[in-house]
Amino acid sequence: MNKKMLIAVILICLFVFVGYFKEKPYNVQKQFLEPKKVVENYFKYYNEKIKKKFLLL
Repeated sequence: MNKKMLIAVILICLFVFVGYFKEKPYNVQKQFLEPKKVVENYFKYYNEKIKKKFLLL
């Protein structure tokens, strides 16, 4: 029982530390981006990429 408890505690600590040190989405001014803004930026970039592809054809 002690081994299982120790493994569980180690795994929980590991997940906490990984979540803490994981890189967060920042913009240039080091401010957190809202999820909606992240999605908008992604599709803006994706649409520009598609336009460039069609212009090259």
